[in-house]
Amino acid sequence: MKNRFISFGRGAAIMTAILVGLALLPVQPALAILGFGDIVFDPSSYATLGHIWQQDISTGAKIIQEYNQLVKIYTTGMSLYNFSRAMAQSFHSGQRAAWMMAVEPAVNDYTESRYGETILWPRMMNGGPALAPQAWIAATVPMNAYPYFNAQAAMGSTLADLATVEAMDGSATKCLETIARHQLNTPLNQLAFLGLRFSQNDDGSGTNSQIEQLNMLNASHSQAVNEARSQSMIQSCEVQQQIIANKIQRDQIANHLNFMGQVDQYAVSQPLMWGDAAASISNYRSQ
Repeated sequence: MKNRFISFGRGAAIMTAILVGLALLPVQPALAILGFGDIVFDPSSYATLGHIWQQDISTGAKIIQEYNQLVKIYTTGMSLYNFSRAMAQSFHSGQRAAWMMAVEPAVNDYTESRYGETILWPRMMNGGPALAPQAWIAATVPMNAYPYFNAQAAMGSTLADLATVEAMDGSATKCLETIARHQLNTPLNQLAFLGLRFSQNDDGSGTNSQIEQLNMLNASHSQAVNEARSQSMIQSCEVQQQIIANKIQRDQIANHLNFMGQVDQYAVSQPLMWGDAAASISNYRSQ
């Protein structure tokens, strides 16, 4: 009987030493799965606790298994907590302030009007697109209608010059209205841009959730698309103006070639000997 108590006492001492040794062991993080750092969620860990005491093993072995299972559950919980805490971190306002760029305000037009010739011009350029047609007409030389222009159709030079003037008037009016409308919308766009920028710089919990950050990212892309569309309209005006400038050069070259062709044709069609100068001059004028 005495030997039984001695054996039981030795077993209890050994079990106590094992439990103390396990308690002193450092807790190791669980291996990562599914690409989430050191986080592992294993539902079977909790189910295992219920089966440990149903096994036909000694009480000491059951205690050791339960301890190991509890350590595993604790490690998983701490990994989930640390991961959630890391995901909740956000940039503070001091860091975000370094990302902010200066907002360029719209610059007013300062065109003078000494005799009323450009009285509408600065009002149009500062955000009055509806004034573009009147402002252009008031600031340019008027193009009157002349009946004898139709008789120049055979030559083509006069009508080509008239077409250039009309194309320049139409293009300039449209482009001026485009620029004026851009100037008009600039303050409104700046308010939206600044509002989004302040939200992006906010380090509070109300603007740093994943959904809110994605919404701000979509809003930023939308603003960029809108500004790119406005810039493309201005660039199309620049292309149109360049085409008209090219037309002027082309018409000048064409007029020169036509003149040289008429000179050559006149030299070939006239007799070599000089005679009847009046008729020759009259024929040259009629060609």
